[in-house]
Amino acid sequence: MKILHGVCGLIYTTIGSRKKYLVTKQWSYRYKRFFWRLVTGKIERGETELKTLRREILEEVGLQKILIQRKIPFDYNFLIDSKHVFISVYLVKTDMSNKIKLGKEDGKPIKEYRWCSIIEALKLLRWSKDRKVLELGDKLA
Repeated sequence: MKILHGVCGLIYTTIGSRKKYLVTKQWSYRYKRFFWRLVTGKIERGETELKTLRREILEEVGLQKILIQRKIPFDYNFLIDSKHVFISVYLVKTDMSNKIKLGKEDGKPIKEYRWCSIIEALKLLRWSKDRKVLELGDKLA
């Protein structure tokens, strides 16, 4: 079985005293439809987790000015197409002066993005592990 490693970024900003989380609507080849999810990507040969995280954030949502605050103590894994995928999770802060520029994920354009409250994001996110990341990260942000 092939083993892959990746990263996930819980990106947030603050507006006054309120936190807003960035979620994106991305294509799932496995399910042949779009789902709301967090920025996630595979570590390429020679990359560190942090370099991958910065690259994925830039490629998927165009953010350059980010602050990787900390690793969230919740790594997760899953099986897909006879691959075992391990994901490390990070809390990432940005501000609203950063303009979102949607890119592509696995060759398909990212359809949409939203800045959401934790309640809104929990309702939108398709994957339970993304929701768990959000719940844990919200306590650390």
